[in-house]
Amino acid sequence: MLLTRGAEAPRTHRWLVLLLYGVGATLSMATALLVVAPLQALVGTSGFAADLAGGFDLALWADIVEAGGTALLAKSHHLAWIIPISILWKAGASVGLLHTLSRPESAFWRGAARYLLRSLALGAIFLVLALLAAGLVMGLMLVVGQAWPGEVGGFRIRLILMPALAALVVSACTVMRDVARAAMVVSRLPLFAALGNGLAAPLRRAGIWVPFVLCVVVGSLLAGVAFVLETRIAADTTLTVAGLFAAQQGLQILMAAVIVGWYGALAAYAQAAWAPDAEVSSGYIVSDDSSEETSRQESG
Repeated sequence: MLLTRGAEAPRTHRWLVLLLYGVGATLSMATALLVVAPLQALVGTSGFAADLAGGFDLALWADIVEAGGTALLAKSHHLAWIIPISILWKAGASVGLLHTLSRPESAFWRGAARYLLRSLALGAIFLVLALLAAGLVMGLMLVVGQAWPGEVGGFRIRLILMPALAALVVSACTVMRDVARAAMVVSRLPLFAALGNGLAAPLRRAGIWVPFVLCVVVGSLLAGVAFVLETRIAADTTLTVAGLFAAQQGLQILMAAVIVGWYGALAAYAQAAWAPDAEVSSGYIVSDDSSEETSRQESG
């Protein structure tokens, strides 16, 4: 059921895919313009633009940044307004998607406005938990390093154990946060009840890991293809600029579809996990807001 609802979500709600793609592309373009322009000015005035165009040299780049880093940092304040907007958008979009995908009416903006503050609160709580977990992982690695000395032990700790534990921590916090938001929006649980259910979800209801892992795998494959397009294929000039741009935008649309699919699976998960105070019909929660409004009008 979860995989089916996840696969159906981007197909039946194409406008959500286009909405995520459009806003994401706008924010990315704004960020790129504010970052690329100072970098181009910095590299151009250094006199080493031709060398960097022929191949990236870390030592040369370090020298350039050391010489002109002050000017670059002076322009970084332009990014200050993009970061809060991006955070607000991601928090609002998550609950807007859940609200839309769990109800037959298209209520993205209504859901985003209604649950935005609580979505931000849940995001902040799980960010703190992720930071605490990261600290525990680092402490554990220090202990393991003392018991496993030597070059081989250090290599395995830094390149195998630590990345694996970090990925597990980030994945667990992401699943718990999104499940908590789903419990709050789809099943209308209070904030702290949703928080508790989110914390318990990865262990008590392990089925949610299946669509999550699938979405991560698909997203990673798309990111890998994008990386190849931007490096080897672009360097070999086998694609024109227009063709490369079109391919990149197509991959971004597919990434937006994966995100919509993940929230479609989350909506189905919340409907199956917690009995909402509403009738479930055709995979949706039929909201009783309209009937309540009608009752109030009749009693008035």
